[in-house]
Amino acid sequence: MKKARPHYLAAGALLLATAAIVIAYGQMKARTTAETPAPPPPTMEDVAALSRVMHGAASQQPADTPLDAYGNPYIIGNLGGYPVNLPSSVVSLLEYDDSPGWDREKLRHYQPPTRNYQSIIDSFGFSLRYRDHTLLDSRKNQAEYEQESDLLPNPWIDVGITSGTRYHKDEHVWDRLIASDLENSYPSGPPVYQRDGNEIAFGLERYIIPGINPANNLPWRENHSADDVFVHRDAAGHVNAYIRCSNNAVPHPPCSHYFSVSGDMKVDASLLYDRQLLPDWQKIQQAADSAIHGFVVTTASR
Repeated sequence: MKKARPHYLAAGALLLATAAIVIAYGQMKARTTAETPAPPPPTMEDVAALSRVMHGAASQQPADTPLDAYGNPYIIGNLGGYPVNLPSSVVSLLEYDDSPGWDREKLRHYQPPTRNYQSIIDSFGFSLRYRDHTLLDSRKNQAEYEQESDLLPNPWIDVGITSGTRYHKDEHVWDRLIASDLENSYPSGPPVYQRDGNEIAFGLERYIIPGINPANNLPWRENHSADDVFVHRDAAGHVNAYIRCSNNAVPHPPCSHYFSVSGDMKVDASLLYDRQLLPDWQKIQQAADSAIHGFVVTTASR
């Protein structure tokens, strides 16, 4: 199964907003009790309000915002402590820290302020071709991107950004992910992960679920939705890259890759790419890191 792309989501804004509200409504309805009756079903007004929030950042910019190569205003704000100019043809699903989230009542009355370089950015997404650091630009190379997405492996990387109120609060945040893999299990599920020997593959430690599933006599690693975990550690032994890759025998088995952006920029990044690209994980991370720093502007007074 091919992985979803942020810009396809942006193109289907109304559909995505509808799905999000319907899912949220279903979750609330499932928690209904006699004391807490189910909320009313979402209206088209709710869907439209959510779509405006998810895709309306470009309309919130001041009149004197710098213009991109197409003469459109950049989406501006503070990303991890730095002022940034984000092209609206490159980034998608951008949220500032005052976003109402999925609260329907707040969505209906949400009046976003005019933005400036102090406006805190919480999240957005973009895609890049890592080998030449080309950003997906909906006005420039969308057709090329769609054609190359069918290649095996797909050379395009999906990048998700979290910062502001969503930036990790604890030190050594990625240590917690591998610690959870090594400690947590369920009575009816597979055992916990174990280190796969002492070998380092592509500069990464590999962790697998060992043993056989008694229900089907298959190795746990061959069961549906089974993953391998890879980590890279810094000189002090702390995890600074955490990668979880699918073992499924499909054309585009996905890897989810997490790291914190270099320097003092307070940004966490998540990457999605085909497992066949895992040997290039460092090049992929460096390309994403460079692209994020590339949004920073040095002259921003607002």
